[in-house]
This record gives sequence, C-alpha cells and structure tokens, in this order.
Amino acid sequence: MNRLFPLAAALLLLAACSRPTDVAVQFHEALNAGNGAKAFALLSKPTQDKLTEISKKAHDASGGTVSKDAALMIAHGDPSIYPTPTPAQPKAVRATMISTDGPRAKVSVHIGEAAHEMDLVKENGRWRIDLPIGKP
Repeated sequence: MNRLFPLAAALLLLAACSRPTDVAVQFHEALNAGNGAKAFALLSKPTQDKLTEISKKAHDASGGTVSKDAALMIAHGDPSIYPTPTPAQPKAVRATMISTDGPRAKVSVHIGEAAHEMDLVKENGRWRIDLPIGKP
C-alpha cells in the first residue's frame, strides 16, 4: 500500500500540470458531450465572471425563462459546431501549440475539418481557457 502513494501523488501532479493543448481538447470534448460544468471549470476566472454576468443579464431580460447558470448556457452553445455525434462519426478534437510566453499560450484547435485559435492563461499553476468575451 505504501508503494502506491508515491505513484498516486505523481499521477495527481501530472494531471495538475496539463499542457495547454490538453486543456483545449478537454474543453471542447466537454462541450461536445454537453458537460457545461466541466467546460466551465476549464475557463479562466475572468472568463467565468464575464459568462456569469452575461447569463444573469439574459435571465433577467427573459423574465426568468432563460437559466442564469453560465455552465448550462455554454453547454447549449452553437449546435453547428457541436452537433450530436453519432457512434460512427464522433467529432474528433485535436490541438496543436502555436506559442507560449510565460503564463500565456495560444493553441490551434481542430474540430473535424474546422480550426480556430484559443488563448490560455496559467492560473494557480493550471492552464485555463481565456475567451475573448468583451475584448476588442
């Protein structure tokens, strides 16, 4: 039993030090699966705050018919990007590193034939997606 502890600790450390490309893939896979909570957890704090503000405003403007849960909001995003995959044709997601500069990184994400770039920031030792919400 004592031999397993160092191995478990090493695995936890590796999980905490995920690469930006891993986080980008996990984010898109969570959205593809409709798991808004997991996708939301992979966002930077400023992005989470902005999405929470947007979802609250949408909730208030709709008279309460729209959920104010930001994780739910992003889980029900654009179905043209994340259509329900069939077992024969799952949406493959892969990411490649474009650049890294200290606590910032840029990756290229490929979903099927489409590709786009994403910015990531390191917060508390973990890479997080930094969406350009409200930025020029």
